Amino acid sequence: MSPMKLPSLMSGGLIPTYCCSSACGHCLYGCHPRRDRTYIDRAAADHCVKTVKALGCRVMHIGGGEPFLRPEGLYEVLESAAEAGIHIEYVETNSSWFTGSERVNTILRELKARGVDTLLLSISPFHNAAIPFRKVTGLMQACEANGVGIFPWTAAMLPELQAMDPDTPHSLDEYRERFGNGFVVEAMHRYGVIPGGTALKTLASYMPRHDIDTVLSSPSPCARLLSTTHFHVDLYGNYVPCLCPGLSVDLNDLGQELGEDRYPLLNILVRDGVRGLFDHAVAEHGFEPSPDGYIHPCDLCHAIRTTLAHQDTHHTHELQPLEFYE
Repeated sequence: MSPMKLPSLMSGGLIPTYCCSSACGHCLYGCHPRRDRTYIDRAAADHCVKTVKALGCRVMHIGGGEPFLRPEGLYEVLESAAEAGIHIEYVETNSSWFTGSERVNTILRELKARGVDTLLLSISPFHNAAIPFRKVTGLMQACEANGVGIFPWTAAMLPELQAMDPDTPHSLDEYRERFGNGFVVEAMHRYGVIPGGTALKTLASYMPRHDIDTVLSSPSPCARLLSTTHFHVDLYGNYVPCLCPGLSVDLNDLGQELGEDRYPLLNILVRDGVRGLFDHAVAEHGFEPSPDGYIHPCDLCHAIRTTLAHQDTHHTHELQPLEFYE
């Protein structure tokens, strides 16, 4: 099989920081308040947007982490994107920074002046575990007052949040007690959660585990790694394949063949899927599957990659940022 090569880049996101004001139970990227607080600088932002633009991308969003932890840094990212000719569709936020003060209006006006006309507001019980819903509705009203559109993700979950006290956070257990034992897994599906990062830990409390033979019974290549419709690039200069955090390609390697000598794990996953990664990890690194089993093939993949990230220095450029595996 030919070495892995990514096609032209279509649409993606830029992660200016993995630090977040919350530690949501669904987070694919494992963001939380104790992660590295570094925020992307102007030079790194310029490199990210110029690289993806040269490879065909014209549209991006800003994610995280929480981008509004450093509004001034966010402004620089937006300026980099504008200078590169990249349109920013929206900036994601959990609304934790809403205070009702004039500073909120100032930030919204600064965004609009830099070409941003939409905020994606996170609306889910996972965010509500740390952030009162009153902050979300307050930011909605501030956006309307300042001519900034909102992209509610997802409005389908408004009825459940509106049924709870808007002035305080509510744990997932509170939602489960009110809406039934199956609520958390159902909410994960409704929100479009991918089983990765912190979401795996949350789902493990509510989903059955399967033995290794069952998990590997339907092997298939991880074709999603080649999709360029929802990739991310981060502050460290990593290209994160479509919704698979913890796997990375050096931005400087994009646009050329990603040979198995430098990217063995990615090539194995694209060619042989999790089954191939499991066989490789057992044969080359002595990986031993958990006797407790796994809830999903992505759970097994994450466990293997965590083991390799902790014990192997040869492939660490494929397993970035290492903090994701801590």
